[in-house]
Amino acid sequence: MYGSLGFRQAAALIAGLVTVSLLAAVPAEAATTLKPAPAAPTLSSVTSSSVKVSWAGISGIGTYRVKWSLKSDFDPAPTPAAFDSSARSGTITGLSPETTYYFQVVGYDADNKTRLTAYGKYASTTTAKAPVIPPPTDPPPTGGSDLRVGTFNLSGANNDGKASGDQQIWADREPVVASQIVAENSDVVGLQEAYQSSGNYPSGAPNQYTDLRNALNAKGKPFEVTDPSKDASRATRIIYNTATLQMDSQGSFKYVNQVSGSTDRFLVWATFTQKASGKRFFFADTHLSPNSATVKKKEWQELIPKIKALNTASLPVISVGDFNTSKFGAEAEAMLPAMKTAGFGDVMNQEYKVNPAKNVRAQTVVNGWINSFNDYRRSIVDYSYTTRHDKVGNGVDWIFATNSLPVKQWKVVIDFNPTTLKINGVIPSDHNMVSSIIALP
Repeated sequence: MYGSLGFRQAAALIAGLVTVSLLAAVPAEAATTLKPAPAAPTLSSVTSSSVKVSWAGISGIGTYRVKWSLKSDFDPAPTPAAFDSSARSGTITGLSPETTYYFQVVGYDADNKTRLTAYGKYASTTTAKAPVIPPPTDPPPTGGSDLRVGTFNLSGANNDGKASGDQQIWADREPVVASQIVAENSDVVGLQEAYQSSGNYPSGAPNQYTDLRNALNAKGKPFEVTDPSKDASRATRIIYNTATLQMDSQGSFKYVNQVSGSTDRFLVWATFTQKASGKRFFFADTHLSPNSATVKKKEWQELIPKIKALNTASLPVISVGDFNTSKFGAEAEAMLPAMKTAGFGDVMNQEYKVNPAKNVRAQTVVNGWINSFNDYRRSIVDYSYTTRHDKVGNGVDWIFATNSLPVKQWKVVIDFNPTTLKINGVIPSDHNMVSSIIALP
C-alpha cells in the first residue's frame, strides 16, 4: 500500500496523521493557555432561598462567574451571576427550599466574554426548609386580616374532546383543582375558562364552575359563586369561602372592545367583608382576549377606570386574572406602570422586560421561577428558570393589589418532583394556579 516505504516509515506516517487529526479536534478555547482552575468555593449563610458563595482571588481576572445547578455536571448549562474582579463573595438568591445545589466559580476577562481559567471544582449544599406561614384556622381567629387570594384558569371542560396524553378530561382534573384551592386555604379565587354550559360534570352540576363549587363543598369548604347564573359573565367567575367572607355586592361588566366572532370578555367584580376582622375589600377578575393584541390592550385600558368607578367606597383593591400577557409582552410596557399609577400594582412589582424583578413586594416567594402557563407539559424545564431561581417566571396570570397593602406571600401552585423537575400525577390545567397572601389594612 505504501510502495517503497519501509514498515517503520509507514508507521511514523500513520502516527503523524493521527496526531494532526487529534489537534484539529481540540476546541479553540481549550487550545488557549488557561489559568489553573479555581478551588471549590466556600458556601455559607444558607437559607431556604439563598446561599453565600465565597472564593479565593486569582490575579489577572476581570470578572468572576458563579455558576449553580441542580446537577453536578452543570447540565443544562446554567446562566451565571457575574461579579467584578475585586469581589470575593456573592449571595445567590431565588433558590428553592430543601433543594441540593452545586456551585462553581470560573474566571473571565473584564468584558465577561472570554474564559481565562479552566473549570473549577464545585461545592454543594442543600437549602433550608421554607419558613412556615401558618394557615388560618377555620374560621380564622378574631382580628386576623390576612387574605388568601388566587387566580386559576381551569382550562374549559369544552376542551375535553381533544384531551389526550397529559391533557386529561375535566372529570379527572377536577379533584386536583379542588385540592389545590383547599390546600392554599383560599378565601377568594378568580376563575377563567370555567365553562358556563352543560357537560359531563362529576357532580351532575349544570356547568363547570358550579361543579367545582360542589367539589369544594364536598371537601368541607363552603364555597359559593358570586353570580352562578349562566350568562352573567360567561366563563369568567369568582368563587369565595362563605365561612371567611361575606359578599356585600357583585356584578360584571362586558368590555366595549371585543373580538368579533370570539368569546365575549368580561370584568367580574365583588365587594366582600372579612368576617374575622370586619375589613372590606374590592375584588376583580378578568380574562383578556388572546385573539387580538390591539383589542387586549384596549380591554386592559377599560379595566383600570372601570374598577375605579365601581369601587365607590374606595376599598382596597385586588385585581386578578389571565391577562394573556407576560412581562415581556408588548402590552406590559404601558399597562404594568398604568396599573401601578392607578393605585394597584403587581404584587411582585414586575416591570416590562426586567428580570430578576427589583424591589419585590412579596415577603416570601414560592416557585416564583416557574411560568403560570404550562400547556399540559409535564417537564417544567420547558417553562421555568430551572437554573436561575432569582428570576420570576414569565406568567400570563397576574395578581395586582393596592400599592400600600403588605404582600406576605406570592406562589405559583404546582406539585412537582424537584429531582426530575416533572409534575406529579394528574396535571390540573394548562395553567398553574397563582396565589397570594395579602394583609388588609
